[in-house]
Amino acid sequence: MTIEHDAKRLRAFRRVLITGQEKLFDEAMDKIGDPLLMAEDSELERETVFNALMDEVIARTNFEPGPASLLMSRVNPEGFKLEDLLTRMGTELILKNEHLKANPIGSAVDTIRARVIGNNQKIITMLQECLSLQIQSLNALDRIGPDQGPTKPRI
Repeated sequence: MTIEHDAKRLRAFRRVLITGQEKLFDEAMDKIGDPLLMAEDSELERETVFNALMDEVIARTNFEPGPASLLMSRVNPEGFKLEDLLTRMGTELILKNEHLKANPIGSAVDTIRARVIGNNQKIITMLQECLSLQIQSLNALDRIGPDQGPTKPRI
């Protein structure tokens, strides 16, 4: 991993903060972000510094999954099941592709449209693979015991 990759991970984390926490995150980063940049080129050291930095950011922002969280969890029992989201996104992309195929625009745009349809198809395939993995996880959890809802996780 690179420092650029670490920065992307931090930006992704910032996007899931609930409204109002973004400023706290930015202030924490201003105060403690330098060690990541100063870490030696060792991947292990950068990962250690990154994890310490994330712990500090979480502590300073009092991060809790909130309304911005999509997935059902102990702290967000009203969230969506991952398998439902994956299925819905795949279905919507299939419908979008069908619409794109049924409505030709013109030869100048056909190449771009074909690329979009192709990219959507790749995403649909990846979503199907993700759904397969989620179903495998659910089957493994079923061996531990029955699903009792998000407030009583099996593991």
